[in-house]
Amino acid sequence: TLGIGYRISIKSELNSAIFMDFFLAVFLVVIGTYLLFTSGSIVFLRFLKRKKRIYYKPKNFITISGMLYRMKKSAASLSNLCIFSTMVIITLVCTASLYLGMDGILQFSFPYDLTVHYREGKVSREEVLKELEILEDKYGNSVKRMDIYDELGLSSHKEGNRFVLQEGRYDYQEDFSVKFLTLDDYNRVANRALSLNEDEVLVYCSGRNFGYSSIDFFGKEFKVKEEISDFFPAPKENESDFGAEYFVVVRDQSIRDLCAGAWAEENGVEDMKAFLNSETQYVRILLEGADEEKEEFLTEFSAWCGNRPGFTRIDSGVEDRKETVAMYGGLLFIGVLFGLIFFMCLILIMYYKQISEGYEDRNNFEIMQKVGMSDKEIKGTVSRQILLVFALPLVGAGCHTAAGMFMVKGLMGVLSLFDYRLLAGCTLGITALFAVVYGISYLVTARTYYKIVR
Repeated sequence: TLGIGYRISIKSELNSAIFMDFFLAVFLVVIGTYLLFTSGSIVFLRFLKRKKRIYYKPKNFITISGMLYRMKKSAASLSNLCIFSTMVIITLVCTASLYLGMDGILQFSFPYDLTVHYREGKVSREEVLKELEILEDKYGNSVKRMDIYDELGLSSHKEGNRFVLQEGRYDYQEDFSVKFLTLDDYNRVANRALSLNEDEVLVYCSGRNFGYSSIDFFGKEFKVKEEISDFFPAPKENESDFGAEYFVVVRDQSIRDLCAGAWAEENGVEDMKAFLNSETQYVRILLEGADEEKEEFLTEFSAWCGNRPGFTRIDSGVEDRKETVAMYGGLLFIGVLFGLIFFMCLILIMYYKQISEGYEDRNNFEIMQKVGMSDKEIKGTVSRQILLVFALPLVGAGCHTAAGMFMVKGLMGVLSLFDYRLLAGCTLGITALFAVVYGISYLVTARTYYKIVR
């Protein structure tokens, strides 16, 4: 059961099924942990008991017998300690990673400060540049990047190198938005000087690479001259297709209309002329400096854009970043709160377990003293037993965390955190810190046990 839970976690991918996989893996690992401590530990101790060379030594005899007795009674509480330890570590890892990786998340999710959408009417590049120059002089902000391009987005289902109709399909992780750009627009945005034949295209995926030498879009087949490795308007994440988009760069608008016509025919679009004119023109800008310094500039530029023909809407990257920081700030608070609650539960279980076992073991150790065991031998036996008992949940939590990080990596990808070095560093640091705090908590609670036994 534990192995299946681990396998689901390690094999998980960032797609539409990751949340279902997460809850299934957690359920199996919790059940597996309980069974491992209640049955697996007893089987292992009985195995040691049958090994005469190991069992019939003074230290091992008492330790193994005591552990066998102790594990039969304490397995449930030890499995709880293991599970709560894992929850504390993973909760704090996610919290710390989100906090430390916030800049990367914002840069990946909102690469521009402002995106203006136009349809059935366009602004010229010269108009936009002239207005930006006026605002630069007025407010002192400098434009770091300005991109204007036309884009036609068509939703499709992907089968290998073919894009086909979505109707009646349920494997939604293979549904993508395919966005068509002309070569002139791409060369201007990417600052390149490429050329294409009629039967050639450039392909870019913001997720995993396309990986084929040709592409078939609703029966229209093209050679892939180059698979683009980087495209600023859509940052790339190689390990995931979650929320990915495909960009297809064609030679000119006539080729784009040919592909759009094939898509429209398959999808039963009646007004072909209106459909072919439904492309969106994007005006996207990124300013230098902090977000707080950009507001007046962006407000005036937004008002100017809103008065142009064909205007439909504005997306503010600055506002979206603020909302994201506020939302993730709430997640950080909840993460810290739950981490503290889980840790309090852990300490309470540990403390009351020591007290209850102290009273149960006191009479046993009195008998051992009467049959000739010294205080030093008794204390050594007690130390070994308690150390083994409380080390087992920590070792189990370490194994659970190591396997769980594969799935946590995917869940962090849902929140646009793809800095896996940061995630690995937080995992190692917090696991080590937790082990130290856990050890201190064990030593403090163990004193109570020793006092009762004495």
